[in-house]
Amino acid sequence: MDFNQEEFNQFIVDNNVVGFFEQPIKLSSGRISHWYVNWRINDVFLMDKLSDFVIAFVKSLGLQPDCFYGVPEGATKLGIITQHKWAKQSLSYGEMSHVLPMGRGKPKEHGDVKDRFFVGEPGGKVVVIEDVTTTGGSLIETLRGLKEAGTEVIGVISLTNRMEKRDDGLSVKEAVEREGFGFYNMSSSLELLPMIYNKLQPEKEIIKAIEAGFKEYGVEELKLRKTVIDKLLEKIDEKKNPCVVGLDPQVRFLPSQIKKHCLEKYGNNHKAVAEAYIEFNKAIIDATYDLIPAFKLNMCFYEKYGSEGLRAFQETAFYVRSKGCMVLEDAKRNEVSESAKAYAEGHLGEVDMCDDSKSKSLDVDIMVVNPYFGSDGINPFFEVCKEHGKGIFILTKTSNPSSGELQDRFVEITEEEKFELMNSGVDVDKNQTQLYNLVALQVNKYAQQFIGARGYSPIGAVVGATYPEQAEILRKLMPNSFFLVPGYGTQGGGGEGVVPCFNKDGYGAVVNSSRGIIFAHEKYGIPERFAEVAREATKEMIRDIVGALARNGKLPEAWKEKNI
Repeated sequence: MDFNQEEFNQFIVDNNVVGFFEQPIKLSSGRISHWYVNWRINDVFLMDKLSDFVIAFVKSLGLQPDCFYGVPEGATKLGIITQHKWAKQSLSYGEMSHVLPMGRGKPKEHGDVKDRFFVGEPGGKVVVIEDVTTTGGSLIETLRGLKEAGTEVIGVISLTNRMEKRDDGLSVKEAVEREGFGFYNMSSSLELLPMIYNKLQPEKEIIKAIEAGFKEYGVEELKLRKTVIDKLLEKIDEKKNPCVVGLDPQVRFLPSQIKKHCLEKYGNNHKAVAEAYIEFNKAIIDATYDLIPAFKLNMCFYEKYGSEGLRAFQETAFYVRSKGCMVLEDAKRNEVSESAKAYAEGHLGEVDMCDDSKSKSLDVDIMVVNPYFGSDGINPFFEVCKEHGKGIFILTKTSNPSSGELQDRFVEITEEEKFELMNSGVDVDKNQTQLYNLVALQVNKYAQQFIGARGYSPIGAVVGATYPEQAEILRKLMPNSFFLVPGYGTQGGGGEGVVPCFNKDGYGAVVNSSRGIIFAHEKYGIPERFAEVAREATKEMIRDIVGALARNGKLPEAWKEKNI
């Protein structure tokens, strides 16, 4: 098992480890709080799962302990179970090969050091586990006792760090490191609380109190009302570009060595194609994930191969998330009422199970939907997005050459719609406007009801790179919506053409390129180096778009130190 941060965070959310208090309580640290972290798990199955996460996390850090030790009393059980499992997995496991340590909840007042602090003494290289860290008082007291006993501590792990500063102004991490120990948290309140907010939707007063608490005590300020677009913005700032690679595999363009390998291993069937897709996609992801914030998967290239194609889609999406990137799905789905709700639940939310429980299915971050059914089609997606912290891109002005056959047609509008358009600087003649402008007004109405911490909504729009003049108008009509911009590269869109899709702050859009990246090897005739060529094509795209934003005065300040 490899440690996956999103999977661990979801484990915390699903098991109600973190939650809100209607009335504030006083913590053991003495601080008042409207939220809690409670790792007191009494279920053997869940504790076993938790120990798997701990071991995977330790391995991801490159630590090689001989012993796990849980800080009394909150992490005592976890320490014992994890040590037992770790010992059993060891090649050297046998009689007297591993100790089973346990600390005293309250040190004895007499006896030698080891007897005062331990029921069972930790030995060898030790990883210390704490369940929750607020100010780290009990943790540091334990570490000092271990140091006094001569224990070799090689790392300190907190299951959940509340990310608060101590009264001396230090974070727990800084305080532990001053004691001479490495500190690592498996989860952070800065990531967990927005997830819990999306799940529980607490009262505004509770939100205000928590945000005020982080302003006073937090390692950094927290805005609980984070949306999936806030998460996407964080990824964009981390990679310092808004580029997306489209994973749209087609058999005829796959490198011959992949097709040959899968054909020989699986035969000439759908499974061979699915395995070829997975192998190809993983290689592209490995070559580019450190460069970009997200990948976009076009469902049509997968679902045409039935259940095997859907498996390839799901495995690819999971692999994208494991690399810390976001998953955008180009499915262009919609229906009405219950049918639309079924699409929304299957792709973005949770589905009903036979035992009346809920389970995630495709679980993408943001998907493309069709607005043609009107509000009967959009409303179910909107509600699922709010409930599960997801997003949608609504088809508005697409990049294909024939899009104008319908999208550019003039349609009758109301006086209210005319006023909205004119108020945004759009010329209106005879109470008519292009259909894409009317769609944009509807998108903006939804977006204004659901805006995240950084001023952008997870209700976005698809606006093609091939129509920059229309994009400039649509940017005015949907100032808080994120644009998914297709049409870059093989469809003719370039860096200068996508600039109108961005707001003055340099945000507000992600630009996708599919064939121009993943099949770039076709241009050079070097299929054996397809992943390497895809990486270089991605870098070229980043340089083009970031350069265009810089030339037009739209480069975000946060990006200016990075060069590609």
